[in-house]
Amino acid sequence: MSKQNPVIVYVGETPRALALQTALQTLGWTLLHPQEMMEALAMHIFYYPDAFIIEDTSDFDDPRGTFAHLRSVGAENILVLTNAPASWGTGVRALPTYISIDSLMGALAGMMETAETAERVPEALPLLN
Repeated sequence: MSKQNPVIVYVGETPRALALQTALQTLGWTLLHPQEMMEALAMHIFYYPDAFIIEDTSDFDDPRGTFAHLRSVGAENILVLTNAPASWGTGVRALPTYISIDSLMGALAGMMETAETAERVPEALPLLN
């Protein structure tokens, strides 16, 4: 992960990706916008992005398949924009599809801060009796 200049992969519709890209550029963040599932998987391998956003209502190739494949290769920090979070199963970070760009940016920042804190916290030491 790149702490100073995060890289986000947005799997979804182009108009929202462009709006988010404009907002993130002011913070020095980079947004990548794949056009198909295999491209999203390649971005995980070659760019090691800080987070993925998958839009459930998009015209994208296969949002659920993309999510499953990203999980299968160890991708972390996946955020799903959906109006049916229960349909994605347990352990999925989900926000409503109608979330504003500002709120989405806040959620991304919080998610990455939590992940960064987890990386710094050492494993618990066993208790001595």
